Amino acid sequence: MFIEKVNFQCNLYFVMNLVFKHDNLKDKNESLEKTTLYSSIMSTRIPTFRNFQSMINHFQKLITDFSQMEDKSISPNEQYLKRLTYYCICRYISENSDLIVPLIPEDFRGFDLPTELDIPITKNIYEISPETLPILYFVKYYKPKGGNQSERQFLEKFYSHFTQKYFQFRSKFCLLKVFCVKILTKALIWMNEYYPCFAVAPAYINENRIVLFCAIAKLISNNFSLYAHQTGVKCLLKILQNNIYSDDLLKFIPLLMNVSNYQCTLNNIYQCITYLIIHTNNEYLTISTDFLNRQKFHEFSYESMIAFLEMMSIFISNNKIGDYQHWEELIELSIEYILFDYQNYETLLLCSKLLFAYFKDIKESQEVIINILKKKIIGYSFESIKSRIRIITQIFIVSCTSIYEQKRILKQQSNNCKIVQKNENPMSKEQIIIRIAEQYNIPLKELIPIEEIILIEKQLSFENHQIIIDTMSLICQQITQGFNGTNNHENNNDFENNNDT
Repeated sequence: MFIEKVNFQCNLYFVMNLVFKHDNLKDKNESLEKTTLYSSIMSTRIPTFRNFQSMINHFQKLITDFSQMEDKSISPNEQYLKRLTYYCICRYISENSDLIVPLIPEDFRGFDLPTELDIPITKNIYEISPETLPILYFVKYYKPKGGNQSERQFLEKFYSHFTQKYFQFRSKFCLLKVFCVKILTKALIWMNEYYPCFAVAPAYINENRIVLFCAIAKLISNNFSLYAHQTGVKCLLKILQNNIYSDDLLKFIPLLMNVSNYQCTLNNIYQCITYLIIHTNNEYLTISTDFLNRQKFHEFSYESMIAFLEMMSIFISNNKIGDYQHWEELIELSIEYILFDYQNYETLLLCSKLLFAYFKDIKESQEVIINILKKKIIGYSFESIKSRIRIITQIFIVSCTSIYEQKRILKQQSNNCKIVQKNENPMSKEQIIIRIAEQYNIPLKELIPIEEIILIEKQLSFENHQIIIDTMSLICQQITQGFNGTNNHENNNDFENNNDT
C-alpha cells in the first residue's frame, strides 16, 4: 500500500529533473502554447535587466501584450498568468544562466524559498509556488567560472543564505525543505571548486557542510515519502561524483545498506556505496557481507544489475567482502551475460572486471567453476563455451591492436618520422582492421562487421580492451581446469562404482 501511495505522489509533480509531464491532450496543448509563447517572446528585443524583479515585470508584460494582440485573454486567473511568467523565466535561465547572477539581490529578496508556505510533499510546486522554480533552474544550469572573486563572494553568500533558510522550515515533510537540500548540494559542489580541501576552507563552509550531510541523511532515512528518500540518495551521489570526500561520509554506508528496499533507488545506492567502500578498512565488513547476501540480483532491472556488478568488482578487488553466500549464482550469471549479451559492451566490460577480480582474489573460484560446469550453463557444452570465448577474444584482439596501430601511425606522422609521398594515401581504419585480422588469421567477416569493430573502438578504451582480453583468457583457463576437475571427479566415481560391484 505504501509503494502505491508514494508512486501516486511522485506522479503529481515533476521530480528529479524538473520536468513537468502531462498525459492528457489538454495539458499537451497547453505545453505547446507555452513553447510557442516563449518563442514569440524571445523573438522580441530582450533588454538588459536591472534586477530580477525587472525580468519578472518584462516577461509578465509581454505575455499580457501577446494575449491582447491575439484578441483573447490568457486567463482570468492571475495565478495562471504568474505560472506562465515563471515558465518563461525558467526557460530563459536554462539558456542564459550566466546572466542571472548580477540580477539576484544581495538579500535574495524575490529569489528565495517562501518559508511561510508549508507545502506538503504531495503538492504540485508548479501550481503552489512557481516563484521557487527559477532557483531550482539556476542551481541546475549555472556553472561557476572559477578564479573570480566577486563570483566566489556571491556563491559563499548563496551557500550561507540557503543553509539558514533550511532551519526556517518547521515541518518534517515540507516539499520546499527537500528542495532546499537540493539547492545546498549544488552550492557545496560550487564551494568545492574554490575550496577543494575542507581543512583549509573557512569554518562556516565546514559547518554548513555538516548541516547538509545531516539533512541528506534525514532524507535518505525518510520512510514517509519516496521522493524525499530518492532526493537524499541522489544528492549524496552528486557530492561523491564531484570528488567531494570527508570521513564524515563513511557514516552513510550503514544507512544506505539498511534502506536499500526500493528498486527505484538501488542503482544510486549501489553507486554511492561503490564510491565510499574503498575508503574503509574492515569496520563495515560484517554489515557489508550481510547487505550483499540480501541482494536478490536475479530480480534487478538492467540499470541496477549494472551498478551491482560494478559495486561487487570493487568489493572483491579491494578485499572488502566476507562470507558471501551466492558466488556460484553470481559467477554463472556473469558468464551467461558474456555468452549471450557480449555485444552489449558496457555489460561485457563490467562482467569482465568482476570475473577478473574474482578469479584473482577469491580462493574458492575453482570449486565454483566446477559446480557451474556440472550444471552446464543454459545448455552450453564445454566446447561451445570455449568457442564463444574464443570469438570474443579474437574480436577484441583485432579492435585493441587497431587502436594501438592507429595511435602509432598518428605519432609517427606527427614526429615526421615517416616521409609520405604526395600520391600515397594514409591507411583508413577499415584497412588497418582488415590487415590486423589477416595478420592474426582471424576470419573477421564471419565474426563481426568492420563497422562494429570501429564502434567498439569508440566505446571502450585501450585499457578496457586489455581487461576484456585478459578476462577471456582467465575464463578459458579456469573452465579448462574445472572441466578436467569435473572429468577426474566423474572418473573417480566410476572407479568407486566398479569396486562396489
